[in-house]
Amino acid sequence: MSKEKFYEKFWEDFAYQQLYAFDVAVRDRFPAILNVWGKLKMPTTVLDFGSGNGVLTYWLKLNGFGENILGVDI
Repeated sequence: MSKEKFYEKFWEDFAYQQLYAFDVAVRDRFPAILNVWGKLKMPTTVLDFGSGNGVLTYWLKLNGFGENILGVDI
């Protein structure tokens, strides 16, 4: 898919936006967080600043990365 068609589809289709955001959170962002966190004790409180649509915040909670999680965005 060309870059132009990707962005057209992305902004026209909310379901596609959600699917893309979920895919990126699961495939890229969450594994990167775990990699950086390493063997440290899992946090009890997490602030996801710039959480956008909340997909990563949701995925963190679903996978036990923090008991109290707050996502904040403008």
